[in-house]
Amino acid sequence: MLIKEDCFLSNSNFFNFKDKKLSIKYHEWSKEARRQQISVVMFLTATLYIIASQIERFIAPVDVLPLMITIHLILIPSMLLFISFLAYNKKNSLYISILVILAPIVATIGNMLVVSQLEYPVTYLTADYLTIFWVFAVSGLRLLHATISAVIIFCISVFCIYNMTSINSYIFIMHLFWMFASFSFGFVGAYLLEKSNKDTFLTHEELIHISRTDSLTGLQNRSRLNEILEEKIERFKRYSTQFAVAIVDIDFFKDVNDTYGHQVGDQVLVEMADVIKEDIRMTDEFIRFGGEEFILIYEEVSSDEAVDIVQKLCLKIESHNFGVVKKKTISIGFTLCHEDDTVVSILKRADEALYKAKENGRNCVEFL
Repeated sequence: MLIKEDCFLSNSNFFNFKDKKLSIKYHEWSKEARRQQISVVMFLTATLYIIASQIERFIAPVDVLPLMITIHLILIPSMLLFISFLAYNKKNSLYISILVILAPIVATIGNMLVVSQLEYPVTYLTADYLTIFWVFAVSGLRLLHATISAVIIFCISVFCIYNMTSINSYIFIMHLFWMFASFSFGFVGAYLLEKSNKDTFLTHEELIHISRTDSLTGLQNRSRLNEILEEKIERFKRYSTQFAVAIVDIDFFKDVNDTYGHQVGDQVLVEMADVIKEDIRMTDEFIRFGGEEFILIYEEVSSDEAVDIVQKLCLKIESHNFGVVKKKTISIGFTLCHEDDTVVSILKRADEALYKAKENGRNCVEFL
């Protein structure tokens, strides 16, 4: 099963995956890149506003110049530099998106105040087109947030031009058209970029899934085992959350391959995994260790509870019919985590318990 294919099929709208957990994971994955982009873009935009304010000293009407300087040199650059500074620090990510949504809205309101004071405001109307495109193309906002910001900007601009200026109907209609064109191109560009980012994310997730998954049984593989055990041991040391590690070995599995061939042997491994999976809790972990060996990690169990669980598993496997092979049994060695355990020590102890189970005739459980 390919993650990428399934996730694209579950994508329910323009903005998010249908799977909420996947959406959260995607936004977490893209958050760092967006944070860095926002920091750089805000600084650059503030710099351009400062340059524009100096140009206005030569071309702006004298009576409107103080308002322009206040908005374009002081208010907006200060706001953008503040956001850039916040975005530089990872701890402030919670507030950044809200501020970036608001920043272009404030800039648009400021531009409308300037436009309302000008006798010939057409030149400054273009700032609204650029602002909408900026929101979609370079702001670093998610598509949903960029769309919210752009819609508000669109409404403010159209409302203010219609009510606060004396431009003729032709200019108003053309302004409306160019606002719509800016929104359309901006939205399409942002949508395609986000779709590309989601494609990259899903490919990334698929590669991780492949690297951590056993291709035959679909279980987590040995490369994932160390990560899981390190997490469990760390949690045990912090919160005293006890867990058990059990190594499951299929008895005389080599005879299956020698007698029936490796294809039948693979079928037995797959069926064995499926039977064991039926009794796995959400908090437990099931891993193919290699060959005919599996590892089970049981969360929050005592030694007596673990013994009961694995003994029932042995009986279940013993009574199961494996088709051509008929009956198979398993040997299990398990142990509980100790205070001074490492990944190596806990696996070594479980392996010693398994060796003891094999010495005692197989189809049994041993605890160390």
